[in-house]
Amino acid sequence: MKKILPLIALAFCVMAADAQTTGKKAKKPNRDVMLADVLKSSGSYYNAIDIYLQEYNEKPDMYVGYQLADSYFKARDYANAEKWFNTVWTAAPADYPQ
Repeated sequence: MKKILPLIALAFCVMAADAQTTGKKAKKPNRDVMLADVLKSSGSYYNAIDIYLQEYNEKPDMYVGYQLADSYFKARDYANAEKWFNTVWTAAPADYPQ
């Protein structure tokens, strides 16, 4: 009984966490975007920029556009960062107000 009780508690926690999702269906990023996110978080901004640009050109997505703008900003390429921040803000001002 002592071994089963933590498993039951874990099952309830997983079900409760799943119930917290909103009515929106969350998009699952593809593997290239996830790779670019990892590269960006590790400080490899230029490699992340290459992947984000390729993904944005294939299918424009505001998440990818924002990550691209942020990567340019962190790479200190402020001209391109301004261009991409402006692109994202004009397309989705409610989602990316900053």
